[in-house]
Amino acid sequence: MKSSARARNRGGVSRREFLYTVPAATLAIASGVASSARAQAPAVRRGYQGKLTMYAKRPLEQGFQKIVDDFKAGHPGVDLVWNYAPIERWVAGFTAAQFAGEQTDMLMPDGQFLRSMVAGNQLLDLTDISFKSRFRPIAMESHIINNRLWALPIEGMTGWVIFTNRAILKKLGLPYPETIADLVAMKGEFKKAGIAPFTHAGQLIFYWPVWFFTAYQQTTGDQAVQRTIACLKGERKFTDPDVAAAFDAVFNLGREGLFIDGVATLDRDGAMATFVNGKAAFWLMFTSYIQNVRKAAPRDLDFDVEIPPQLTSQKAPRRFPGGIGSSLAIPQKIDGSRKDIAVELFEFATRDEYIDHVCRSLGTALGTTTLVQVNHVDVYHMIEQSNGTLTQDISKVNSYQLDGTPIGSVAWPSSQRNVINGQSDFLGVTIYYQYNWKTGVFLSGAPLQLTQSFYIRLEPQTY
Repeated sequence: MKSSARARNRGGVSRREFLYTVPAATLAIASGVASSARAQAPAVRRGYQGKLTMYAKRPLEQGFQKIVDDFKAGHPGVDLVWNYAPIERWVAGFTAAQFAGEQTDMLMPDGQFLRSMVAGNQLLDLTDISFKSRFRPIAMESHIINNRLWALPIEGMTGWVIFTNRAILKKLGLPYPETIADLVAMKGEFKKAGIAPFTHAGQLIFYWPVWFFTAYQQTTGDQAVQRTIACLKGERKFTDPDVAAAFDAVFNLGREGLFIDGVATLDRDGAMATFVNGKAAFWLMFTSYIQNVRKAAPRDLDFDVEIPPQLTSQKAPRRFPGGIGSSLAIPQKIDGSRKDIAVELFEFATRDEYIDHVCRSLGTALGTTTLVQVNHVDVYHMIEQSNGTLTQDISKVNSYQLDGTPIGSVAWPSSQRNVINGQSDFLGVTIYYQYNWKTGVFLSGAPLQLTQSFYIRLEPQTY
């Protein structure tokens, strides 16, 4: 699907305001809990006494302080030490700690590190833990390697999208580019305005593969995951034409001068500064960073997100890369006397209310905020008229709760939404939400009921 459809606003709330008030749509399914594992007042436990260490890619203030405090309240005598390292230094820090023989009992790595850690025999097998059933199956798939469970999901899934400053596009009179060829044709207008098309945290070398896999998804005809696995198995080569074409597509961004000057020197904070200050129009970044932009951006930043443009000449559905966020794992070298207490902390930390607290702290939770409550979401078929306008097909309307649970029957199943080459189709999405904050003061009545609608063109799924 394309995400470049424009929002139709009813009730006087702009799309920008909607982005400021409704939580970022990071997929909450990654650590979603299927059963009711509610956090309660911690019961005091007696058992292991002493230091227990966590080496984490998240600092305590991102929602984890409450977990630590509540766990320690129920386990007097346990000194839970939280060692934090940002993702770009996490692997080096963990490796150094292992070589130095430092006590490291629990790990919170980024999900992308799991496979190499399993291959290096660095993790303890968690297949036999007793609380696996609380996680949704899709949350577990990325943590299972060779039919064994090596880590547990926490937080949520995240994806990489193009952060877009629409104020710049409006100022220059430009549309969002559907292809890189479109952007190359526009670059003269950007240059005259002293604005770069893309900023990027080029100092962080593992951010560059996101560009590669965005292109590889296109050069493989939407088979990037399958062909990557085939390469790792030795069934294909990383020198195959589709790989070379994807690398060339990324190099082409530099050849065409589409990145901001000094891109290789920028870290995340530097890239965000160039974006929010209007030095660049676009930024490929993960969805859980939306909250950081909200906090840092001036109110006149017309902030939006888009699916990455078509980077190559090959035809394939435009998608955005993504996957699991943080995970919980236990190092293979843990002292046996601390294994049980480490597993107990994982059970405690992955209860519903703690996961919800973490996701809200990160700004990635779906649901009610202090301002807005989403009541339900409608997805429906749109019919294109001869004059190009769209009308709703009232026979094909699906209504969902915010967690994806259908309300009533599904009149338009996903199997009917595929289109093939030479065809096009359209869908509409309407979000029904209400303001709960101060509406009674301003209106002397019930909460203000609003809707936000998006119309989206469906692109071919087969060619």
